[in-house]
Amino acid sequence: MSDTTTTTYDFGAGPIPAHRHTNPDGTKGGWVADSATVAGTVYLHVDGKIGADARVGDRAHVGAWARVGAWAHVGDGADLGKESPPQAVIGRFVALCSSRACVTVGCQQHPLDYWHEHIDSIGLEAGATEWEVAATRHFLSLCEDWCAMREAEQADEKGGAA
Repeated sequence: MSDTTTTTYDFGAGPIPAHRHTNPDGTKGGWVADSATVAGTVYLHVDGKIGADARVGDRAHVGAWARVGAWAHVGDGADLGKESPPQAVIGRFVALCSSRACVTVGCQQHPLDYWHEHIDSIGLEAGATEWEVAATRHFLSLCEDWCAMREAEQADEKGGAA
């Protein structure tokens, strides 16, 4: 189920027609590409994203830091990123950010700074499309945000414990 307001949203490779998802409980969900197929029973966090031509099955949960990339398929009852680190399906690649020191995209795992510096050569070597490289750059920016948020929370916890 989705609201009727359609506009465009940039999922990382330029703006495309998209809309906000309406969750089964009536709350506002995240952005969904108009070409995606999303079951009405899907819960999509307001910060979650579902890209072009993706399919998300019945009763799936797409959390705050999760991104379902273009052409990805998420099965019935799947649970992506409720309170977990950023995760995404970017074309043919699965991506997970565990920390600044450990970001995995496809079968490669490197520190976040290394990814920023070498994304073009890694993408070329992996045979990634321009869109997949652009979407991975966007994912890396989400990782930066998530890491900064976690570092701030940890600093607050240390300050509160003193």
